[in-house]
Amino acid sequence: MARNNHPLDAMSPEMVQEYAKAACANLCEPGLIRRRDELVARAQMIHAAALTRERFKALYDRSRELREALERFEERRRKLQA
Repeated sequence: MARNNHPLDAMSPEMVQEYAKAACANLCEPGLIRRRDELVARAQMIHAAALTRERFKALYDRSRELREALERFEERRRKLQA
């Protein structure tokens, strides 16, 4: 199975978020876009930022689920040891 070895995959979540913020801050206003490739680049950047945000939310939600599961496990272990 082929892996996507994109450079952003190796970056920490904080670095990716800062990179996305900086890239989005420098986007050209839609009314100033003159070429199709500029419009496509803008759309791709916005899509990537939205996708990154969605992935961060999924990671956060999963980490909460795992933390709650660990707390339940530790509580059961304490009850068994008592």
